[in-house]
Amino acid sequence: MTIWVDAFLGNPPKAGAELVAYWQSEGVINSRPDITDSQAYARKLRHEAQTRERA
Repeated sequence: MTIWVDAFLGNPPKAGAELVAYWQSEGVINSRPDITDSQAYARKLRHEAQTRERA
């Protein structure tokens, strides 16, 4: 896994702050302005997945 990450990123983030900065630069963080409460949104998704009709 590390070899793939190194090859893909070149110099991968080593600390949490570096990872967050990388995610922000790539648009991963704050990419969904329509989701104002991420915990409530996650609960809603989880509930929908657990109660969906199965074919």
